[in-house]
Amino acid sequence: MKKTEKIIDVIYLILVVITFVFALWETRDLSLGERISTIIVYTLSAAFGIGMFFLALSEIKDDEIKKTEKILYVIYFILVVITFVRALWETRDLSLGERIFEIIVSTSMYSFLFGLGILFLSVLSEMFSDFKKMIKSKKIKKDLMLIPHRKGDKWGYIDKQGKIVIPIQYDKAGFFSEGLAPVKFNSKWGFIDTKGNMVIPAVYDKVLDFSEGLAPVKFNSKWGFIDTKGNMVIPPVYDKADIFSEGLAQVKINGKYGFIDTKGKMVIPAVYDLALNFSEGLVGVEINGKWGYIDKKGRMVIPPVYDDVQPFSDNGHAMVEVNGKYGYIDTKGDIVRPLV
Repeated sequence: MKKTEKIIDVIYLILVVITFVFALWETRDLSLGERISTIIVYTLSAAFGIGMFFLALSEIKDDEIKKTEKILYVIYFILVVITFVRALWETRDLSLGERIFEIIVSTSMYSFLFGLGILFLSVLSEMFSDFKKMIKSKKIKKDLMLIPHRKGDKWGYIDKQGKIVIPIQYDKAGFFSEGLAPVKFNSKWGFIDTKGNMVIPAVYDKVLDFSEGLAPVKFNSKWGFIDTKGNMVIPPVYDKADIFSEGLAQVKINGKYGFIDTKGKMVIPAVYDLALNFSEGLVGVEINGKWGYIDKKGRMVIPPVYDDVQPFSDNGHAMVEVNGKYGYIDTKGDIVRPLV
């Protein structure tokens, strides 16, 4: 356990104990039954409310939580602070002991209630996210129903029954992704939809698939990114570019690789010799002839000691090579399958 976490645990216990002691004192004139029930209510409210506050505090500092969840936690903290300030004002005429007790109890109770509300909204947000993933999954399945088909030196698309659904007319054709497919026509690349409409004109020298709403395109010898409407949202200034994965895309500039976000901001400097795409929050990068893994902050979390690496799979394992031997590591860099 980290030192900070230990300090937080101590503060939490102190506040709960203070609430319990003050509850004992404040209920001294009540009957035994009333006293026990009141002490339990006050102490549990403090335990849950303060616990909720510290839990939210740890979550908001987590780099991996979604932007929506961070916004919800910020709202939660604002509400708790407002409650605390209000309690300070309303108890200004009480004695110090009574004031401390009332502030802790009042703030804790509202902290708990606000926390429940935030958790409920967080669950709704997650359900909405899952719904969007389901829609996207259905779209992917629809994409997979159309397959590039070559006849002579031209390409078109067939369905899973082998029937031609988009005429054989393109110089080259790629697979559908996010409802659009790259096609080469008259020596230039563009994108068609599942009905065969050229929705993004064939004006590019090269293109890659759409991912996370954007596609890398080469225009006048440089790479940039367009959206699904064909708008150039990230200018073509890069020597190379790859698709977005987990919100970041690798780009090459001045002979080195770095990573940009969907706004085109260089969030990880271009200092690497080679790079893969992000998966499970990590990405393999080569520097000085060796491969390691960095996180989305650009921190080298797994040292560059490997001759070659592969992206992490869904189970959190990645294949690595050292001296011609292959094995698997986890996201902490621990070997989970020995090199052989």
